[in-house]
This record gives sequence, structure tokens and C-alpha cells, in this order.
Amino acid sequence: MQAPYRQVHVRPECAPEAVLSHPSWKEGLRTLQNPAWPLLRLSALLFLTGPFDSLEGLAQELPSPLDIDGVTYQDPTKTLLDHLDCIQRLSEIKTGRPGVGLPVILSETGDILDPMEAALALIHQQALERELERANSLLCAPCGCALCCTGPSPGSRKLFFEIPLTGEECAIFPLPVIDTPKSRTLTSGDEPPLFFSGRPFYEGDPGIYRWSDGPSLILPVGTRCPLLEETCRCRIYSARPRVCRLPQVFSVVVEQDGGRFVRRNKLLAVWDCPYVRALTNEIETYARRNGLTVVYRENKGEHGSFMRHA
Repeated sequence: MQAPYRQVHVRPECAPEAVLSHPSWKEGLRTLQNPAWPLLRLSALLFLTGPFDSLEGLAQELPSPLDIDGVTYQDPTKTLLDHLDCIQRLSEIKTGRPGVGLPVILSETGDILDPMEAALALIHQQALERELERANSLLCAPCGCALCCTGPSPGSRKLFFEIPLTGEECAIFPLPVIDTPKSRTLTSGDEPPLFFSGRPFYEGDPGIYRWSDGPSLILPVGTRCPLLEETCRCRIYSARPRVCRLPQVFSVVVEQDGGRFVRRNKLLAVWDCPYVRALTNEIETYARRNGLTVVYRENKGEHGSFMRHA
């Protein structure tokens, strides 16, 4: 089993000049350059303070085109209606039922947000999750790398790459499942590490381990996902696990911290990703237009996390 999983074929770098003309790249870039949040934020304020009976009615009243914070919305009515499911909770606030279905959200200093702030934070998070997942799919395709599907390179300080899974997703992979009383008492980061077959778990072949915090796919140094083709295409792309669908730039407007929800107002970008490095200016402009601070994180590199204020 070892041989197939150690034949790693990864493009070392995404060359921006080779992909700039790709239609998918252009569309992904347009998505970053035209975030929905400035329009949603303005619409929320107009709806809550103005004489509008419904969000649909407000959408029909928006002028076209509409410029907000450097973003031009050619069809703001359509943009707002496309996000109607995100912002519908504003109707509850306007009709005097602000707490319906809202979790308690804290500021980073521990203060409880009022219902309107909490609702806007959740709308912001939901809208960005949808927008960034789309942008990621568009920008990722032309690069053709497989950094998210492989273990660390030889010589890296990282000993393995971990992909969290749900219980149902474990069956997708043709890999052994290591599920022992010992593994269920540990996490992948515990010291001393779990030993399996006489050596630390991260010195073996790829496998699925059931930890105390749930199962995960472990890719040791120099290995790859068994479902990754030599051409760097995923064999099950349309049915891939949820974590594999997450963007390399993702929002942490609201974070679930244990049993609490905390407003963080961060934009997390994975620095390993070639398109993240190619589009730092665009990502930081996107963050500024969303009122967020960019945090870059290296999943397989040397520097951990670092912040830049956009």
C-alpha cells in the first residue's frame, strides 16, 4: 500500500502569468473585487430605519448602478435578492422579535452584542462563507496544484497534514481506520504521540485515525490522498468531504469557541496556497471592504500565523 501513496506529483508553484487569462481565474477575481457585504450592510440600515415593509420592496427601490466604497453594483436589486435568505432575519428585528433564533454572541472583550449587532454579524458570516467558497473554486482550478491533498514536503518541520472528517466521510477513503481505546483518548497534537505498529502514527502510511475530537485523515511527509490522481485531479471532486470544499480564504466574523460564539472580524488566508500569495493586494482590499483584519496562516510552512491590518 505504501508505494501508490508516496508517488507525489505537485506543481511547486502557481505561475500567475500562466493563468491570468483563464476564464475561471477572471471570474474568481471579479468575485473578490465585488463583495456583497457593503451592499448588504447599507441595505440593512435602510431597511431597519426606513419606511420599507419588506426586503423585497427595498431591493426594488435600489438605484442602478450603485457605488459603495469603491464597489460598483451594476444590478444591486439582483445582488440583494440573491442574498435574501441571509438577511431575512432582519425582518424579525424590524417586527420587534429580535431574539428569535439568535445565539448569544460576545465581543472579544466578553460583552454581549445587542440583537441587531448579533444579527448583522451572522448575516456577514453567512454571506462571506458563500461568496468565498465560490471564489475559491474559481481561483483554485487554474492553478492546478495539490497542496491541500498532500502531506508536508520532505525537510518540512511539519510531520503530517491532517484533514478532519465526519464519521460518514471516513468510508469515502480506501484506507485503514485506526480506532483504538488509546487513539480515542488522544488528539493528533498530543505528546507523546500515539504509537501504532511500533512507531509514531505520523511515520506510517496515510490512514484514518479516530481521535478524542473526531476522525481525521493523516497524510505523513511525502504522501498524498489516495483519491488524488497523478494529474492532481480529485477522483471524487463532486462528492469530496466538506473540509475539502472550504476556501483558502475564509471568514471568521463569528467563531464558535467551545460553547460560546465570539465576534472576531477576521479574514483567514492560507499562505501555502499559490493564489493567496498571488492575490495579497486583492485579498487585503476585500478584507478592508468587509471591515475585517487579514490573518495569514501557513499550514505546512515555518511561520505559523501572522496578521496584517487591511
